[in-house]
Amino acid sequence: MEYKVKLTNRNYLVPVSGQNRLALMNTGDGKQFLIACTCQEEFEKLGLKDARPELFSYERLKGIVIDDGEHLSGIVVDPLGKRIILNQESIEKIDKLSQGMSVRRTAHKGTVRVWQPKAYPAGMQETAEAYFSRLAAVRAAWMFYLQGEGEEKPHWVMLLDFTGDRKVIFPGVARMMKPFMKPGEKFELMEAAGELGEHARKKGVPLYAEKIGKVPPLN
Repeated sequence: MEYKVKLTNRNYLVPVSGQNRLALMNTGDGKQFLIACTCQEEFEKLGLKDARPELFSYERLKGIVIDDGEHLSGIVVDPLGKRIILNQESIEKIDKLSQGMSVRRTAHKGTVRVWQPKAYPAGMQETAEAYFSRLAAVRAAWMFYLQGEGEEKPHWVMLLDFTGDRKVIFPGVARMMKPFMKPGEKFELMEAAGELGEHARKKGVPLYAEKIGKVPPLN
């Protein structure tokens, strides 16, 4: 697993065609993987005449997989070379090893319990206010505990009201939250939309709100 962690600290050439359509590798069992090449030679092995190479960071590729986890199974590095497959499970393990936590989007089924903590970890609210006040794309943020049906314990979920590309915004927010997560703790980032978004706006106390400015602490 350590050699896979090293794959996260670099950029990759990704085949892109037409209107920013990313090339995918399809497996015999119906799974789809984003293609990432470590060099021009590996890119040319693909033989994709209609695709152009574009530079993507690992974090950006990971964000795409997290954002579309129902359809994308992961990332394949140099598919016609060493062929290293990073599936969703591998990506989560890499996050835990390299960052001390994992950030993933989960398809929750059945009854989902959501509640706000009595207090935030020390320094979380001040750090969030300082970070988001410099990030014009984020209008508001809420922190909840979330526990899905069948899950043994709850985990943190942050709901963001934002404009722009989540693949650009979410990795930075995850890094900002890292110091407040316990080793191996699960942390979920979601857009403040649907039922959860409505619940946050109607009943939640924001961790940060652009129009309000500094928000009184929960306790």
